[in-house]
Amino acid sequence: MSSEILEAANVESFFHESITDSVSNQNVDVCDETVVYITQLLTQYVRSEELFERDEDGVRLKPLAILYCKAAAEHDRKTRCDYLKKLGDLALFVSGWFAYNLERRRVGLNYYVQMGECAYDWLRESCGSSVRERVFAQIFQDLSMHFAELRDAIFEIHISVDARSNSDLLGLYELWQRSGSSRAAELLRSEGIDVLPEHGDKQRRH
Repeated sequence: MSSEILEAANVESFFHESITDSVSNQNVDVCDETVVYITQLLTQYVRSEELFERDEDGVRLKPLAILYCKAAAEHDRKTRCDYLKKLGDLALFVSGWFAYNLERRRVGLNYYVQMGECAYDWLRESCGSSVRERVFAQIFQDLSMHFAELRDAIFEIHISVDARSNSDLLGLYELWQRSGSSRAAELLRSEGIDVLPEHGDKQRRH
């Protein structure tokens, strides 16, 4: 086995174990196939070229709006589904892994959550009746219904591999203030920072 394949296998194994534990920590009720789907998503986005594009202003995250416009203008069902799947996957990964960054951008976290939920919900409705498509219908339903919780699960993985500093804690607090993330609240309490549970309860969905 080549070193590249071994490395890829190790990355996928790490993400599968991590997302399984994180989903359990978040008490999210999703099927095993959804866990595998997210594992593959995380493994894919380890490659930066899947996330970023270069234009005259430099390197930036691929805009969701462009993917949405392409999907809306597309008449071929399979191509439209491909655009929406990419939109949903990108929204889920970015809103979890780069939650700190999104809190400081004009287009914030809620935008990514709403776009991702809608994309996965459309994909769920577009699935046919074959065995394979029924499996994907369940996956997309999980991703749409539990988008915010699964975003938190990815956020938990990011926190676990990235050492926290004072600036990280400030970003974590800002994230909790604006999104009501229950995982952010738990991490703040573990650092001795008291947060009010009512805020999270009101804002939990996004």
